[in-house]
Amino acid sequence: MRALPLTLLLAACALAGFGVHQWLGSDDGSDARPASAAPPEQLPDFTLGDADGEPRALGEFLGRPLVLNFWATWCPPCVREMPLLADLHARSGDELQVLGVAVDRLEPVRYFIDDLDIRYPVLVGEQDAMDVAALFGDAFLGLPFTVFADADGRVVDIHLGEIHDDELRAAEAMLLRLARGEVDADEARERWPVRRGAATAAR
Repeated sequence: MRALPLTLLLAACALAGFGVHQWLGSDDGSDARPASAAPPEQLPDFTLGDADGEPRALGEFLGRPLVLNFWATWCPPCVREMPLLADLHARSGDELQVLGVAVDRLEPVRYFIDDLDIRYPVLVGEQDAMDVAALFGDAFLGLPFTVFADADGRVVDIHLGEIHDDELRAAEAMLLRLARGEVDADEARERWPVRRGAATAAR
């Protein structure tokens, strides 16, 4: 029983160390981050395994506005916001797509999503998922973070840290306007309703 807290502490320290390393650059003085650390305007193309170990490409999940959540089982804020994302998935029907990316090992992720009855798709990886998260520049200074994009993968906003129910519902309302053609990605960026802890997409 005493090994679990130590495991959590080591995992958190590893992630924090990765973020600091990305921020400060490598030991030889070169910058380890991408040339621009601003969030991307377009979702990067990537493929990760799902909870069954099958490779899934991000493109499979486009075609409707996307809520892309990066998380880990050992991250308490991630665990707190998961039921909110599950509720969003349940009520949004075919209008929105919720997709999780777990920066974690497969077995604990499988246990977690079964235990909480998470019905939306979850992609899983350790270093591979961390590499995908790093493509979002300075947004990846820790977990969780959530990317909101339109049906074509254009990034509308990135929310840093835990997202709360009122914030997620405000984001949902704007994504539904996107889905219904009432606004485009540029208008959604300008009118994005959630600003606390958010990194607006580069323009």
